[in-house]
Parts: sequence; C-alpha cells; structure tokens
Amino acid sequence: MYRIALRVEPNDPRILFNLGHAFERNNDIDEARSCYNQALISDPHFDKAKRGLERLGAGDRKVS
Repeated sequence: MYRIALRVEPNDPRILFNLGHAFERNNDIDEARSCYNQALISDPHFDKAKRGLERLGAGDRKVS
C-alpha cells in the first residue's frame, strides 16, 4: 500500500518513513535504512526517520 502511495507522493517523508518501518518490522534492514534515508533527504528534520536510523545503528546518514 505504501508503494502505491509513493506513486502519488514520491517524496513524502511520512510515507517513506512508514514504508521503512514496515521493512524494519519484517527484518529487511537494508530496505528500511534506505527508506529512512530517503525520508531524511525529503525532510532533514524528520525526527522519526532519524530515530529509525538510530535504532538500526545507521551512523552513515546520507543527508547534507
């Protein structure tokens, strides 16, 4: 469902976060990390995505 929503709003950080959270719950860590990173690219101040990356131990955020 989130992938369909991304077709309508491809840079919506909340959709990207929710998709990342779904991947994280399914233990697909690489996909989760990618979605959280994309959410932060769209909105560098999106705290939920930052916390998601911290939970995954991702210190290599790709946000400038």
